[in-house]
Amino acid sequence: MNRMGDEGLGLQLIEDYLPFLEQIGKVYGGMAGAADADAVEKVVQAIYEAATDGTDRLRYYPTTDIKPILEARRNTSEVEYQRLQTIFSYPNKQSMIL
Repeated sequence: MNRMGDEGLGLQLIEDYLPFLEQIGKVYGGMAGAADADAVEKVVQAIYEAATDGTDRLRYYPTTDIKPILEARRNTSEVEYQRLQTIFSYPNKQSMIL
């Protein structure tokens, strides 16, 4: 028995959710296509650095693609940060921006 696959067999899709599911699929699909080819190695290096650098530092930037998001979180208001998240999540939905 394939538990992961079998659990969803009896579920019925609710039509109202289909646009949401399609958008989420595009967002996550775009993320996968934009990932660094060596992202895993960079994350491993960051974890090793965090474990061995002897500091109390809590934040590391394993890949450069996450840096703008983390910087915005630290340096902007909650409203501006949420606006940025909307742009990243829905790049073609300019009308959704606050």
